[in-house]
Amino acid sequence: MPWLGGRAPAKKQIYCTRSFGEKLTDLQPILQAATLYANRAAEKLRAQKSLVKSIYVLLYTLYHKPSYYSCSIIVRTLYPTDDTRVIVGLVRKFIASLYRSGCRFMKAGVELVEIIPCARTG
Repeated sequence: MPWLGGRAPAKKQIYCTRSFGEKLTDLQPILQAATLYANRAAEKLRAQKSLVKSIYVLLYTLYHKPSYYSCSIIVRTLYPTDDTRVIVGLVRKFIASLYRSGCRFMKAGVELVEIIPCARTG
């Protein structure tokens, strides 16, 4: 094994970004996708017994089109957390703020970027 103790070392960043199957213009399906990505990232975070302090949220269209639009934001949590409700709530809030009507979005993502070990036991 390349690491001691039989466990992989905790990741310093957790990514969940995906291209949509089709270009999306409405906010609701983008929010649904972002919710799924945030849920998956939170599950991975808890599995490695960590907490997040900052979340990177991104949304963009196809980059080779003249109407290319890309926007992202780093969001700090109020306190280190592994709570899916908190993570999803922040992601949904900021995806909605990044959304621009009339754009044909191709990809969204959630990146948990400031991760620390969880001090809880049990």
